[in-house]
Amino acid sequence: MGIIKKEKVDWVGNATLAGGLFLILIGITFGSFGIFSNGNNRFSIYLFVIGGLALIALFVFIEKKVIRPMFDLSL
Repeated sequence: MGIIKKEKVDWVGNATLAGGLFLILIGITFGSFGIFSNGNNRFSIYLFVIGGLALIALFVFIEKKVIRPMFDLSL
């Protein structure tokens, strides 16, 4: 049988991953349904997707530095 240990939650990793995925999905959804269909508002879609990708990149950076990462990137 395994040993159950209480570990601390990586809140910063959780927040950056969730925020990044949320922004990417919002950008894709708004873009596919044409919610921002005119020219000036299409820039908002690009901002959502680029912002999401930036948070995912920040997530990878954070997870490499943290002692007990939420997701082991060496897998």
